[in-house]
This record gives sequence, C-alpha cells and structure tokens, in this order.
Amino acid sequence: MAADTKHTLEDLSWLAGDWETANAAERWTDEHWTTPAGGVMLGMSRTVKAGALSEFEYLRIVQKGDDLVYIAHPGGRAPGTEFKMTSLSDGAAGYHRVVFENPEHDFPKRILYVRRSDGTLVATVDAGEGEKAVTYEYRPLRAAKP
Repeated sequence: MAADTKHTLEDLSWLAGDWETANAAERWTDEHWTTPAGGVMLGMSRTVKAGALSEFEYLRIVQKGDDLVYIAHPGGRAPGTEFKMTSLSDGAAGYHRVVFENPEHDFPKRILYVRRSDGTLVATVDAGEGEKAVTYEYRPLRAAKP
C-alpha cells in the first residue's frame, strides 16, 4: 500500500460473509463479517470445543481519518484493541490480502486476512513477521452447526 493511497471500507468488501473452519466435532470456529455500511464493518467470531463455547470475539473495522482500523474485543472486552491497516493488496484472479498491526500490543501484534482465489479465507494472528502465529483456515459457511 503506498503511503499516499487512501483506502475505504469498500476495499475490504471481499472479507464480508460467513466463514467456518473444517467441521470437527471436537472444535470448530466460525467468523462472520457484514458488508461495509454506515462507516463500519462488523464481525464476530466464536470457537466451540466439545459442544461448549470456549471463546468469542466482537470485531469492527472502521475508517479513522485516512486509516482503516481493526478493533478487536476478545470475550466482549471493552475498550477494544486497535490495529491499523498497514498493507492491502489485490492480486490476480480473486486473491486479496490485508494486514493490520499494533506493535505495542502483547499478542497479537499483527492480524492478516488472505482471501484465496479458491474462495477460502485464511486468518493469521502473530507476534510479528516470522514470530509465533495462530492460523485459521475458513471456508464459506455451508450449514448451521448442531
């Protein structure tokens, strides 16, 4: 992303939708993103383990001046933690990638989303490039969970 390029929420519309990890009876995660409207994209994520909620998170992406900011509320915690968008790329044939960073935060310091040309969505949280990382590979949500 060039420093003088202003991006809008509409540039992240490829993130909108309902996503799920592979359906495993013992643990699965789903993530949902609204389309950009009213100056915000809203998201939520939940992880179910052994039939019970093990974690959840409320998410927002907002425009703050010339910046796009990802705000995470793990466990519904307020205030949220802000991560500024530092990179956005759209490759050929439906490939998209966005990086949000907050180098002052303990973990994660970076949040990356990649929408592959095959329609899958990969979300990675890490402690910085080449550091501790957790990755979720999502496919479009197909059916309601039990």
